[in-house]
Amino acid sequence: LLGDTANLAVSGDGMVLATGASPMGTRDCDCRQNGIFNCSCPRRFSDPTANWGWDSYRGRYVYGYSNYTFTAADSPYDLPVYSVLNQAARHDSVSHTTALFGMINLYSEFNFGKDILDSAHDNYATYDLLDHWDIEAFIDLNQTNKGNFKYDPPVAINEDGVPICRGGFLIANWGYISDSCRIKWRCPHVTRKSFNCPIFNCSDSDYGRTVYTKPEWDNRIFTTTPRGSHKWKNTIKKRTSSERRNSRVKTDYELENDNVRSKSRWLIRIIMRDAAMHANAWLKESAIAPKNWITTWFNYRAA
Repeated sequence: LLGDTANLAVSGDGMVLATGASPMGTRDCDCRQNGIFNCSCPRRFSDPTANWGWDSYRGRYVYGYSNYTFTAADSPYDLPVYSVLNQAARHDSVSHTTALFGMINLYSEFNFGKDILDSAHDNYATYDLLDHWDIEAFIDLNQTNKGNFKYDPPVAINEDGVPICRGGFLIANWGYISDSCRIKWRCPHVTRKSFNCPIFNCSDSDYGRTVYTKPEWDNRIFTTTPRGSHKWKNTIKKRTSSERRNSRVKTDYELENDNVRSKSRWLIRIIMRDAAMHANAWLKESAIAPKNWITTWFNYRAA
């Protein structure tokens, strides 16, 4: 149900939850009865660990928590794999680091091969961490920092890390060479017979002009799977599994309607809903149809 656990693809995303507690707290003094309405007396907070954070979905600040969850991207049921609850002010890229560390240590029998993330995780520290753990990164580029390189590349490169030939055309990707840890690119005039290039004699070889790029130059731009390729596009589409899980928990299971206080109460309610998603997937895959449960139960009792 999770996919290939020997090369598991996961997708991470966070959602902000508004707690039922008031950020202003509750008065314990009797100043109001004495006509003092602007006192500085200590207040009692029913949810002291909550704080303010930006909710990009609502487009406003929310007082509460941020739930960051990894889902199995190859799962047909968008099953959650690991979930944490942090303060609402914590950025998704920070929550991703701590959650990934906990998930890897918890599931030592799994091998995580791909990490599919949105542009909120587009930073060099995340790429370096995933490289250290031999996890291939599939991260959308942040539009505010799109096309910027850590170091100037030796050839002309577009914003997706694809080399550009002298004729101004994108060079054809020819695969990743694992022995030398570099990506091979070939002249589009040679690889595509119907392709007409005004500068067709840029190389004397019949094989055509060949260019190599190395992820070590800039692991954010020169990814192992080239950005813009069919494999990249098909893989990055699986990131929506996290969004579907969040929608399932918040809309179908009505998580926000609980309106509870304290981190422990929110966390146990999140875990119960994630467990319900797994139970629902088990039932769908079960050989016993739901309509036959009662009959099966009575037959079991009679036997």
